[in-house]
Amino acid sequence: MEEARIKQLEVTAASFPARANFIIINSKATLDRANEFMKGVKTYIKAVAEMMDPAIKKGKAAVAENVSIKKRLQAPAKEAEGIVKPAITKYLADQDEIRTKAKEEAEEAIEEKFEKARDVERLGDKEGAEEIRKTETAMAEPLPPVVKAAGTYLTKHWTWEEEDPGSDKIPRKYYVLDILEINRIVRERKDKTNIPGIRVFQKPSSRTRL
Repeated sequence: MEEARIKQLEVTAASFPARANFIIINSKATLDRANEFMKGVKTYIKAVAEMMDPAIKKGKAAVAENVSIKKRLQAPAKEAEGIVKPAITKYLADQDEIRTKAKEEAEEAIEEKFEKARDVERLGDKEGAEEIRKTETAMAEPLPPVVKAAGTYLTKHWTWEEEDPGSDKIPRKYYVLDILEINRIVRERKDKTNIPGIRVFQKPSSRTRL
């Protein structure tokens, strides 16, 4: 393996963790900058793999050394990824929660107005009821936009955790905790899962595509 190329990659990677620690995501603009940084990190990791994997897969005598070099070259980038990815995920999840709450509040407000329209209609004033519906629909506040970054999106998957470790709340049939069975039930039933002692919730994540 060309030593000069390895040294060059090491220099490139060395700054990743420090740069990652300076990233703060509190707006769409800062999200986009963090997203571009993540793409650069992932591109670097991919480049290292493309350089090292052929020699590793051929099973040459120096395979252990090549694996070690690959890990060493990718370590700073993966450290940076571990810093920035959770920050991106948290920002996207926070914005999604804001939008979801706004949508729920808007739907509740519209339903209240439409119930008023139904009351008016029951009193025989169909035109008045229809006017209420039209007015409320026209005046409805637009929802906050879906926050996205190019190539990066928010994902959620159902998971669980024990509510009170060490207690006897969980039915004995799940002891020793049958992780595979609980995971299957949670994936299948999602928020309708009903296992005493198990709290089911959505865990956000984010994925960045090159």
